[in-house]
Amino acid sequence: MDNCELDAFFKTLKENDQLLCDISQETSAAISALFDEDDSRKLCIDEVCNIGALVHYSKVMFRKADKDRSECLNASELRDALYRAGLITSDTVLYHLVSRYVGSDNKVTFDEFFLIVSKLRYIIKQFEALGGSNEKSVAMSVEDLLTMCSKL
Repeated sequence: MDNCELDAFFKTLKENDQLLCDISQETSAAISALFDEDDSRKLCIDEVCNIGALVHYSKVMFRKADKDRSECLNASELRDALYRAGLITSDTVLYHLVSRYVGSDNKVTFDEFFLIVSKLRYIIKQFEALGGSNEKSVAMSVEDLLTMCSKL
């Protein structure tokens, strides 16, 4: 599946009420790069299934955290949604996420939330692949860091 097919996949999910909003082409392209494990610029069926599962999971976490049913998250709701998704963030990380993704209306849309969760999932996966865990730090070369950051 290429980027155009992924866009169509997201549109189909939206039409079937499996997405809370349209996924932007920018988010779709970023998701494609984050999930393309072999850097082939095509997603295999397993990678697409992983995206579909994360869409569903993110939707559930987003809805549970959206206390006022505005279909957007404020900073407090974002922290709650990330916590529910198992992505416990420090105040510093939350501050950077809010400053990067919260729009002029002080809200995070589902599109932005899905991108945040996907990026954090990717970073954690790369960290674990290098041998890191909650209990263990890991030494990272500049090349490892650049490889990781190239997809973000």
